[in-house]
Amino acid sequence: MERSKTLIKDTINGNAEKVAKTLEIAHEDETSVLSYNNEESLACAINIAYYYARSDYIMIREFQQEKALLT
Repeated sequence: MERSKTLIKDTINGNAEKVAKTLEIAHEDETSVLSYNNEESLACAINIAYYYARSDYIMIREFQQEKALLT
């Protein structure tokens, strides 16, 4: 939880290097070598890394893109 709290602070403060390192550690810790290059595995690791954010934020994985109207 402490790592997740720190990750949120680093994200808000724009500390890209620390955020990248923390997410790299989470990805290595939470993903098997067989699925390391899988997008879903990375998404799950990021979700776990930002777990503490759920106490203050609504987590939305991604927004659906609206289709542009052609005229």
